[in-house]
Amino acid sequence: MTHQLLLELDRAPGTLQRLVGLVERRCFEILSLELNSSGGARQIVMHVQPSLGPKDFDVLCRQIDRLHGISRVEQPAGGHSSSMLHRFPLVG
Repeated sequence: MTHQLLLELDRAPGTLQRLVGLVERRCFEILSLELNSSGGARQIVMHVQPSLGPKDFDVLCRQIDRLHGISRVEQPAGGHSSSMLHRFPLVG
């Protein structure tokens, strides 16, 4: 099953690398990643799917939310939800 994440990251060195590393260590495959910059933040739209059998997507979202440099995490309507996730509008 494919999941979509909407993220906001700061521009601190290593933030994007930590995000990608965490997703891969949690055995999710990144299918696509779109990065947009605006002001001091970066917005990412990412599509992922489990790479080795079923995985808990909500656990992945909570771990991403705790990463240094990640300011917001959102799962679009229709996806799995977690009460720990922040909601924000992405700048287009």
